Amino acid sequence: MKFYFVYNLLKRDLMKNKFYIIALFFLITTPISLYSQKTRSEQKHIVDSLLATSFQHFLKVDLFKNIETASQALNLSKESDYSYGKARSYFYLGRALSYLGEYNKSLDFLQLSENEPYTQENSDLHSEIYRIRGQIFMYLGLPSASIKEFRRGLNEVMLITETKIKLQLESLAYENLCISYKNAGLDDSMFYYLNKNKDILQNTEIPYAQSNRLNLYTLYGDYYSMKKQYDSASYYFNQSLKVARENNLNYRSWVYRHLADMQNAKGEPDSALLYYHMALENLEETKMKNEFQELYEQISKVYSEKGLKDSAKVYKDKAVTVENELLNAKQDAIEKALNIIIQEEQQAVKNRSQKLLAMWFLGFIAIIVLAGAIWVKYRRSHQKILEEKEKEVKVLESKLNNTILDLTELAKSNDSSFIPNFRERFPEFTKNLLAKHPDLINSEFWFCAMIFLDFSSKEIAQYSFVEHRSIQIRKSRLRKKLNIDSETDLYLYIKSFK
Repeated sequence: MKFYFVYNLLKRDLMKNKFYIIALFFLITTPISLYSQKTRSEQKHIVDSLLATSFQHFLKVDLFKNIETASQALNLSKESDYSYGKARSYFYLGRALSYLGEYNKSLDFLQLSENEPYTQENSDLHSEIYRIRGQIFMYLGLPSASIKEFRRGLNEVMLITETKIKLQLESLAYENLCISYKNAGLDDSMFYYLNKNKDILQNTEIPYAQSNRLNLYTLYGDYYSMKKQYDSASYYFNQSLKVARENNLNYRSWVYRHLADMQNAKGEPDSALLYYHMALENLEETKMKNEFQELYEQISKVYSEKGLKDSAKVYKDKAVTVENELLNAKQDAIEKALNIIIQEEQQAVKNRSQKLLAMWFLGFIAIIVLAGAIWVKYRRSHQKILEEKEKEVKVLESKLNNTILDLTELAKSNDSSFIPNFRERFPEFTKNLLAKHPDLINSEFWFCAMIFLDFSSKEIAQYSFVEHRSIQIRKSRLRKKLNIDSETDLYLYIKSFK
């Protein structure tokens, strides 16, 4: 009865003055609103902390914990509609899944990240999405599409205003372009981007630069190994391992694998197998599933060449098992990748005329179907551009090559006119070298000239009719005479005087 009386009294007063209705509404809703805002703020703080932890797991190559913490961050970000959290979480998941060989799911998460409002306004994350997508296209055997994604990522990097982040991401972009051109067999382009990356990494303030340096030295080693300049290659591989040790970097399988490839190319299969198994041991720790198949195949090949058929079969079977596990996922991912490529092409030609749109679209589909044709066409087109841009340089290179060829023949025949001709054709080198080291005797100058012309230790021994070990001893003595330590690449030091 008392409650009923109070209710009627309140109702009468509220009807007289609407102000009380509004006041009552705010009194009820304001605490709820403040509580809701506080909750969202706390959730965002937790999300940021989870993302920071997830990134640290990625740096330690603990991909499963990377995925676990990113998933937790994603769930909280969805609850609070936190675009930054969702964009970063989707990207972290996509990146980790790509290294585990889950390319189809990875592409889905990268697309979700790209669609977030935060990503649309931030070039740093956008560039990373292009970079990881380019890596996936490379793994799926779509080289031209891969390079296109890397270049799009590089364009986004150039829009970044914060210097350190820009340099870090620019370094990663050059690294991926370098790998793409290496896989394409374009050594000159590979070396060009190696040097651009090296220039950037001379800045010691770049965040997380040690991982970039590890990969840079590995790629330099790979380049010189392909050129059969094994002394230079060994120097860079050792530098890469040194960076890994000094900075406790867990991901070393890539260095070991390329080092093993070099040892195998040198005809040292036992040493190659040692490094291949070190790479395998590291992969078993990091769970980088996308690298197992190629490594198993390389191990099987070396065992086969050594005549150890049982061991070769064991690793061949492992390679087939991994290939079968990835086959369905890879096929689905190729279909999705092609859809992404087609969508990008459609967007690119949106504002063109209908005729041009149809021409490019149909041409693009035809190129995808004829994957081999696009590769031949791309390579020829690239070579033609290089020929036009470097026409004058090639004329000079031709003259220099003829000079080096003549001198090489004189050196091979151990002709007494080799040194006089060398001094005449490389006066600047001779002048600079003797200015720094005036006490060099003729035999030591001859040794420097052979190194300058890129003769290996084995070749020098062959053409001077001495044992290979004798050349190694002479090389050590020359280092002492030149006053350079064992970590300095002798070949690069000699060439620095040209």
